[in-house]
Amino acid sequence: MATFNETITRIATELRRSNLTEDIKFAINDAIKEAAQSRFWFNEMLVNFPLVANTESYPDINTLVTIDAVYYNVGSTRYNVDPMNFLDLQDRANGNAQYGLPDFYSRYEGKIYLDPIPSVAGTLYLRGHGQLDPFPFVGNDDTNPWLNEGELYIRALAKRNLLRDVIRDYGEARAMEAISEDYKQQLENATAEKSSTGEIRSTQF
Repeated sequence: MATFNETITRIATELRRSNLTEDIKFAINDAIKEAAQSRFWFNEMLVNFPLVANTESYPDINTLVTIDAVYYNVGSTRYNVDPMNFLDLQDRANGNAQYGLPDFYSRYEGKIYLDPIPSVAGTLYLRGHGQLDPFPFVGNDDTNPWLNEGELYIRALAKRNLLRDVIRDYGEARAMEAISEDYKQQLENATAEKSSTGEIRSTQF
């Protein structure tokens, strides 16, 4: 797996630019931020946070771009929590807070709201895809699967960013955009092959 510093050095060599280290750092992190908007097999994840009795809202899991499933367990029974528009969630309460086991959730204003409000403590699990830690890259040895499975795609996106935003070579930037799209398609094809239906969807762990 390549490190942040190794990727910086390689991009500088490929572009024959030895004076753009700081710009390359920004370009790589911007590329990763963009790539995280798409689903690949290596950026699917399961995260969780504790449910607190009588607490309606929780800080959003910002690393998740898309939430595929939300659930919690009571004993050996799994209970799914379905998505709902925030205004509809408010209308359900009709001004009177309801307590019990959550049936619905909504993402709003950087928080996750549950309805009914949990009446017991527990753990809420969320499956989806999104940003991988660490992010942004800072240290020379920072790395994650974006610089392994997604390395070709990230490197192409970063070079496109540099060519477009720093070097101002728009023709080469367009060419690198096409190359990055090809790498993205390869990753999407590989993701599809790893699913049982041929569709890009959340992996069942």
